[in-house]
Amino acid sequence: MSSGPGPTTTRRRLRAELRKLRIAAALSVETVVSEAEWSTSKLVRIENGQVGISKADLSELLRIYGTTDQNYIDELQELARVSRQRMWWSEFQRFLPATYQEFIGAEFDASRIRYIQPLIVPGILQIASYAETINVATTPGTADPEVTQKRVEARMRRQTELFQRRGSVEIIAVLDEAVLRRPVGGAETMRQQLDHLARIAEEEAITLVVLPFSVGPHLGMLGPFTLLEYEDPQDADIVYLENANAGLILRDQAAVVDAYREATHRMVEVGLRNRAAVDFIRQARKRFA
Repeated sequence: MSSGPGPTTTRRRLRAELRKLRIAAALSVETVVSEAEWSTSKLVRIENGQVGISKADLSELLRIYGTTDQNYIDELQELARVSRQRMWWSEFQRFLPATYQEFIGAEFDASRIRYIQPLIVPGILQIASYAETINVATTPGTADPEVTQKRVEARMRRQTELFQRRGSVEIIAVLDEAVLRRPVGGAETMRQQLDHLARIAEEEAITLVVLPFSVGPHLGMLGPFTLLEYEDPQDADIVYLENANAGLILRDQAAVVDAYREATHRMVEVGLRNRAAVDFIRQARKRFA
């Protein structure tokens, strides 16, 4: 077992190990929290990977579980240390939902990423003016200008960080034709946004797939999602579902994730790619000339 590249992955690995140790020791959650004099919610959050764990708390759990292998203990402590690290998105913590921060961390560690978007340009491909318009329009109630600004800054930083990993991560973005046709932020914003998409596709920074209306109904119409896949088999693939609240992360549900994977494959097979996708985007841009 090795530590992952970021705190999100290592936290997931650590929670799996701790749960395995508790079950192997035949101890219930109630028994453990009673022995440790913790609240039930504290142990549940640790086992769910929602929070990091201090060195002292980890040592206490390992004592209760009867773990004595020092090499294994050291390895778990290293995972705990990495899981507590602050990453670039920590500076935006006040402005981003916790689930979205977890998604960013999972995305940061993924080796293959599939963005499926039938509605808007995926956040990772948005220009700033497009992102600002989308943030304001999709915020229930009145959008706070400071929150909007910080969320756009976080989105731009996320793009920079992800594209710096070019070569170590494989990215496919699947867009419905409606994404290219729906005006967001005015004609000038749309021209710049579509030029940006075409340029990225031409540079082969990602594989861009367009689903024209002519393909008819497709699985992406059920809603946007992101599939995150990992090289190391101990890191289970996950699906992130966007919604009006904070999003939902599906993990430890192999059959469900496989269904989303199959849906992605089917959409990529029928969509336009490479030069055909670029030409289609250029054609759509003429509407905003």
